[in-house]
Amino acid sequence: SNTRGKHVLQLRTLLDLLGDLPHPPMAGLLRSQDVPPRRYCLPRPLTPEDDARLQQHWAEATDVLHSALRLQRLTGMRIGECVDLAPDCLRHLGDNHWSLHVPHGKPRSERWVPVDDQVRVVIERLTFLRTLPPGADPQFLLPRPKGRTALLASLRETLHHDAEQVGLHAQIVPHQLRHTYATTMLRAGVSLPALMKLLGHHNANMTLL
Repeated sequence: SNTRGKHVLQLRTLLDLLGDLPHPPMAGLLRSQDVPPRRYCLPRPLTPEDDARLQQHWAEATDVLHSALRLQRLTGMRIGECVDLAPDCLRHLGDNHWSLHVPHGKPRSERWVPVDDQVRVVIERLTFLRTLPPGADPQFLLPRPKGRTALLASLRETLHHDAEQVGLHAQIVPHQLRHTYATTMLRAGVSLPALMKLLGHHNANMTLL
């Protein structure tokens, strides 16, 4: 469907160019409704059993990469949002209430997400780890000595390796952690409008997907 859509758009461009000829073809041969809508193929969330095995594996680790993957799963962030967290991303709201500042992962997606003690402990661990050599960039919570792209690649590689270690044979991508978070929130009774805000969506249809 996406390939067909690209071909239709290319054909429309060709017809627009033909329109500049002395004897142009009839106008309106192609309309916007002739282009098929984009079809989303989203990765499925993990099963509760697979999710529990991965989370247990990460809870027993103390390094940056495993802690970052656990943080992404516990908060529903996009992987790009996770690697761009600022050192002061955690805010204490009083008593035992905390909120996490999630940076722009996509346009207009900046948000504050309520978090629990598990997230606070992970961030405290990452805050300590960033002080170890070679040290982290002052702008970011996660160290990126080889740059952002290399950090993203390391996180994906670590996730694949962890999935194999806990017995998951299907290929896992980081975005599945986000979908698993969303599914867990729905099972816990979180409403769709609230989940939409937690995920940073501005289109309810994306949350429904």
